[in-house]
Amino acid sequence: MKWKCAVETAIILASMLVVPIRVQEVHGVGTIFVRHGGIIHSLNLGVTTADTGSNLSSTVGTVYINPDGRVNPKTPSIATSDNITYTLTEDVIEAIVVERSDITLNGNGHELQADPVAAANGSGIALAGTYHSTTHIVTGLSNVTVENVKIRGFAYGIVVQSPNATIRGNNVTDCGSIGIFLRYSPMCSVATNYVSHNIWGVYLWNSPNCELQNNTMVGDHYNLGVDGNIGAFENSISTSNTVNGKIVYYLVNQNNIVIDPSTCPNPGYLALVNSTDIAVQNLNFASNQDGILLVNTNNSRISNVYATENYAGIVLAWSSNVTVESCTASINFESGIGLYSSDNCTITSNTVINQTEHAIVGASNGIELTTLSDYNVVTANNILSNRYGIYIAGSESNCIYHNNFIGNSVQAGTTGDLNNWSQGSPQEGNYWSDYFFDISANNDGLGNVPYTIDTDNQDAYPLMGTFSEYQVSSTNSVQTICNSTVSDFTFNGTAISFNVSGENDTSGFCRIRVPTLAFNDSFKVYVNGTEVAYALMPCSNGKYDYLYFTYNHSTQRVVIVPEFLSSLIVPSLATTTMIIAIHKRKHANNV
Repeated sequence: MKWKCAVETAIILASMLVVPIRVQEVHGVGTIFVRHGGIIHSLNLGVTTADTGSNLSSTVGTVYINPDGRVNPKTPSIATSDNITYTLTEDVIEAIVVERSDITLNGNGHELQADPVAAANGSGIALAGTYHSTTHIVTGLSNVTVENVKIRGFAYGIVVQSPNATIRGNNVTDCGSIGIFLRYSPMCSVATNYVSHNIWGVYLWNSPNCELQNNTMVGDHYNLGVDGNIGAFENSISTSNTVNGKIVYYLVNQNNIVIDPSTCPNPGYLALVNSTDIAVQNLNFASNQDGILLVNTNNSRISNVYATENYAGIVLAWSSNVTVESCTASINFESGIGLYSSDNCTITSNTVINQTEHAIVGASNGIELTTLSDYNVVTANNILSNRYGIYIAGSESNCIYHNNFIGNSVQAGTTGDLNNWSQGSPQEGNYWSDYFFDISANNDGLGNVPYTIDTDNQDAYPLMGTFSEYQVSSTNSVQTICNSTVSDFTFNGTAISFNVSGENDTSGFCRIRVPTLAFNDSFKVYVNGTEVAYALMPCSNGKYDYLYFTYNHSTQRVVIVPEFLSSLIVPSLATTTMIIAIHKRKHANNV
């Protein structure tokens, strides 16, 4: 990918610097200590904390606007006649720390460029109010305006630790972490800034009641991010903001609406805060802190959404009764689908793949349930090639079943909370690609030995083949557990047919659940036109019948029909099979 070689090192740094929703600040002495992935990393913001009163931004080439209005050290690069408006008079290679309230710093179109020390771990401009770690508020600085400055090459372009700040008309580029960073800075205005080619573009951390207008974020790996506690998301972020030329939709207090390409055209970012009864569908999101973010949003549905190359793909925080279905989350840094303090949600029929692409530092989980995310259902998902297939921390009584865990570095990880790894009558668990046992002696498609996750969690009914489900009516579906690749499934109201394929001359099996009413408990099963024996399993009931049959692998067409119609369907089946065979021979002769 075009950004990877250029900024891979910066991504590693940035992954340690950001404070996601799902972690907490542990301590601070001029530094945020971030608990991330079980590791504590430090972040020098160049701002003051009340614990020591010390300012840690002092580096070579740093200029301070002191509380009394003095510029220290005195420099011709910053001019003021009234200690209220400070103007840059030339391009400079230095950083500026503001400690005086009620002033304007006007760049006058000039550029601040990082010196080697600041570039490694410093800010271009820091509004250095005093952060109180016990109360998480900032005092000692307010009402500062930073405008018309070009900032390039620092770790952080502009760091705001001050309420009521105005950041407008600036150009912030090529920063190794965050372009514009608001930290514990409520009631700020960020407007008409051009922010490009940083790791994070504009990032708000615990900074509520802020207003963002007419900002252009282009080419940042994560263009826009909002994070913090539950109250930190109540901001006014208008559709005049864009990410990579697409519109930012940051919606607060919405009810009973549909969000799709017709109602929200050209979307680049989507957040829903304090909302209910929302349907999000048929959209693509990339290159933000979160592909889709729901905060305190209930009774909603996300479907057919593609989220790729975000920090996290689809995020539910403090939300309940949300369904995420038929979505794809790929190559996101921290997680594909993440639930944080969210309960009674359903995560179903999604593909979550390859979060390990950027797993140099970070959690890189396919699906994660953390921080009191209880009573959720995770089912029928394909979870492939992640660092952790699913990771559960501080969350219990979730039900995880009928998922395909394939090729994850760690298929499932927990912190020991008790969760359920099978469901239904009959009980069925999950498919685990590293479950190495022979086909079950019971000829039922389920393993006889539990799959162990940890001492408190195990899948007692692991599937011996991958799980698939096909909707055949509004109320009925067909389910297969099969050690073959299943494709081209059809149901014409009478017959079920599908292809199975696998390595030649190996044994295949299929456990299939079919609606009883469609077949009246009598079946014929054909593999490539030849009737094969099947077992009607004891778990069959009045609603569904369970069949189990075997075959030799190649590419085969399976047809299941009611016995009383087999005399009508078999001739057409034989003809179809013959046509397929002739076509294959002709194709082979033409190759």
